[in-house]
Amino acid sequence: MDQKTEEPWKITLADLWHALTFGRQPVAVALVLLIFVLPGAYGLAMFYVNAAATVLSQLKGKTALMSPDEEDLRDEWVAVVSYWPSQAEAEAARNAFKALYTKYETVKRGVGPGAYPLWRDDIFVGRDPENDGRWVLAMDLYFGPSSQQAVAVELGRLSRLGGEDAEAQNTYQRLFVASRVLCYSRKRFERTYGSLGPTVKQKTDSQGTPYPSCDSTPQ
Repeated sequence: MDQKTEEPWKITLADLWHALTFGRQPVAVALVLLIFVLPGAYGLAMFYVNAAATVLSQLKGKTALMSPDEEDLRDEWVAVVSYWPSQAEAEAARNAFKALYTKYETVKRGVGPGAYPLWRDDIFVGRDPENDGRWVLAMDLYFGPSSQQAVAVELGRLSRLGGEDAEAQNTYQRLFVASRVLCYSRKRFERTYGSLGPTVKQKTDSQGTPYPSCDSTPQ
């Protein structure tokens, strides 16, 4: 057999290529670019685009947004009732806690039939400013600036509501096992979740006077 005779598959491939390019070199060059060069160039371009985006993101740093509840807690000394591994669990705990708190609270806000438990509307759920992946059930106990000591005293009172009642001890009071006073500051939150940006407003008291964050006030 003549060793120079081309193998059948090569002859078929050559015929197919000739048919695709109509025997014209410009068409052949265009097909080579379309099939081999352009995909490679596209892949290389996307690599550089993604790399640039990653570098830019790292230069800018993480950014974050606070939920309405977290904004209420921001820069305040707050009473953390309990910690939860997810937002859904923390929300469910808030509903249960609010019902129990309403049942056992003896101090009311307002007078007459419209009076309601003192801190009923000040129970919030937010991300733990110190630990990513953990949520807090917390109470903002005072409007305006307060101190760690003042919040600790009120937290102690709240944790004992129901007194010696067995049901209160087994339902309401047991929720305070891990309770503590926490400075829910912007600085701590940003260290954990990223910058909140320059648009965050400073908190003000009932007279509209700005007051400092909990991490810059006496404990």
